[in-house]
Amino acid sequence: MKRKSAIVLALVAVILGTVVVLILTTARNGVRPIDQLDDVYYSTPTHWADFYQTRAPEGVGWVHLPQKRDGIRFKSSADPELLGFVRSQVCGECHPDKYHGQRETAHFRTSSAASLDTILGEFGKDTGRLTTRDPHLHFEMLAENNGFYQRVVVEKNGSIYEHAERFDIVVGSGNHGQTYLYWRGNELYQLPIGYFSELGGWVNSPGFYRDGTADFARGIGHRCLDCHATFIAAAPGGDVLYDRDSFVSGVTCVRCHGHGWAHVQYHRTHPNDKAPRYIVHPGELPRDRANEVCAQCHSGVGELLAPAFTYQPGERLDAYLRLDTVPDEMTNDDPHAANQLARLVKSRCYQASGSLTCAMCHNPHRQERGDLKLFAERCAKCHAVGDCRFTGATASQIKDHCVECHMPSRLHVQEAMQTSEGELLPRLRDHYIKVWPDVSQTVIKKILSK
Repeated sequence: MKRKSAIVLALVAVILGTVVVLILTTARNGVRPIDQLDDVYYSTPTHWADFYQTRAPEGVGWVHLPQKRDGIRFKSSADPELLGFVRSQVCGECHPDKYHGQRETAHFRTSSAASLDTILGEFGKDTGRLTTRDPHLHFEMLAENNGFYQRVVVEKNGSIYEHAERFDIVVGSGNHGQTYLYWRGNELYQLPIGYFSELGGWVNSPGFYRDGTADFARGIGHRCLDCHATFIAAAPGGDVLYDRDSFVSGVTCVRCHGHGWAHVQYHRTHPNDKAPRYIVHPGELPRDRANEVCAQCHSGVGELLAPAFTYQPGERLDAYLRLDTVPDEMTNDDPHAANQLARLVKSRCYQASGSLTCAMCHNPHRQERGDLKLFAERCAKCHAVGDCRFTGATASQIKDHCVECHMPSRLHVQEAMQTSEGELLPRLRDHYIKVWPDVSQTVIKKILSK
């Protein structure tokens, strides 16, 4: 009975959401729904990329929507907690310090329900408006009593056409930016407008998105969520079909420590046993297995060889995911945001140490991003500051700048975002640790000028 009630409530929520979108799209006088516009194209999620290669117009002013697929529903019988995907607050019962620390990290914030607290972009008549290179097409970010919406407005042939979708899920911690997802029944799609932290405002989402157009048709595949969530149940054989009620947001404890159900149940009934039972401690794994815990999301997009969320820390990752981790591949010359282990493997620090792991530099239970002094102190555990080959600066002047010189932030071409004035590229920290002479000269010059 409870399950039937939950299904009914979920259907009511979907219907109400659809009604709200229709109201936002058609309620204003003289406004037409977007499907009455001549330049509207439709694709299934499987053929989204094909659209840009074969059918997308060269110009601007067009709209791309998901192909209507009525009646698609999916409800999983899986219980995330019984499968081992216990929520982090459960872990916090015994590990409060790590729980509260991890909540501040980018991992925890990499996905969340959309709200005023989680959406970084501003709403309002001016701050919530994004113009494009097509003067007849713009976007509006709307904060309504029942949620947040992204609306495209197209003025053509004396008429106004509109289409709106809801902000449902926020993806991205905001360190570099955010992208936003919306539910269409049980199918999950990306909104065309995201947020770029370095600009401090709304931009076209990265990827194929063209400025001056509106694309609501990009489906969110399993691999995207595999790196931006703790768990979601996907329909067998479905491309973007999920049980939305099973979503466990953020990258939390179990993604690094393994399934936690048996661990929690044991220690709740054996509180005096302080040895960690039925759980993985990544720091006690062999180096390759330890680094693969991070590599599942920090070594490129890769190709799933098994269903998402089935890899467990301590197992060989290549049985679940095909990644490009070969250090001499040409693709590793560009520091993709999730290609960090492949870049690290090229480094002399990694090759000479025999024991260097990601966790030796990063504490996943603390928010440390931007603390260059802290990371420099970790470099100094293996390197003497006085050995720096650059002259003209004293050890005391350069001792906090190791990362700036040896792991520079570089423009990332694979995540370009189009604007009416050109492309925007995020700056990402390159994990290829080495001597970058030009970079170091610039950093030293800045230090000496202070």
